[in-house]
Amino acid sequence: MSPRARALATDLLKRNKLTKRGDGTLPFMESMVEELEATTHALGLPAESVEADLQTVLAQTSTPVEGVLDVPVEVFVQDLVMPMHYLSTGSKDVPSGGLVCPDPIEMFLLENSGVEVKGLVAAASSAKIRTFFPVVNRCREEEAIVDEGSQVCSASEATALALGISWDPTLRIGLQSSNKTTATTLGLARNVPIHCGNGVVAYVQLHVVKNPAYKLLLGRPFLSAMSGISASRPDDSHTLTLTDPNNGNQVTIPTYPRGEVPNQYKDKLAMSFRTSMI
Repeated sequence: MSPRARALATDLLKRNKLTKRGDGTLPFMESMVEELEATTHALGLPAESVEADLQTVLAQTSTPVEGVLDVPVEVFVQDLVMPMHYLSTGSKDVPSGGLVCPDPIEMFLLENSGVEVKGLVAAASSAKIRTFFPVVNRCREEEAIVDEGSQVCSASEATALALGISWDPTLRIGLQSSNKTTATTLGLARNVPIHCGNGVVAYVQLHVVKNPAYKLLLGRPFLSAMSGISASRPDDSHTLTLTDPNNGNQVTIPTYPRGEVPNQYKDKLAMSFRTSMI
């Protein structure tokens, strides 16, 4: 893929105009033609210019290097650049103006073919892990680990099923947890709404994991977009302040040691997906 084509593919993905088919393929050519036709029409240019623009975008193909083996290049998720969050232009999953936290792995793989990404899911030690209870997928509150050391956001398969979260099984990667066990993810759940209170909402990409030692993990893509600030108090209580850059709303919420479920959430966490949709 040429550099210009990669840039256009990234832009189409960010604007929710490029999604995978049921067979796992990306209809990039069709989406690109539709985008060029819309731009041509808006500028009042003749329809014939679409073909010329398409040839220009696809022209700069990379030249193969002699003697290079066609094998995947291993890249670690810790080395990936954290993509900027952006506001949705509107889609079936994210309303117009919704804050989207893109996944660094998906963004990287879109622009780099023949690459295998590996990395660490949770970097925090058990003693430092804090949790809070946002409303996930418009369903109910769920225990979420806050982990600034994780380059991705992820969820257990059991949690995804309980909350009615679907995922794309074609984007699977090898991730290592903090206890050094490695497993291949089941896929990527896109644009899962995380409601934190006071109008603070983010649409997060979640890597679904078979049997991790957590239910939901919100890492740097979420915390960076929300400018998350953790604070400790003299009475040993802890809070997390989140700011929605879309509307400026702020919310400060208590966090808890992992496994400690406040009384107000115990009944809700025991509810099934069918009875807990809001």
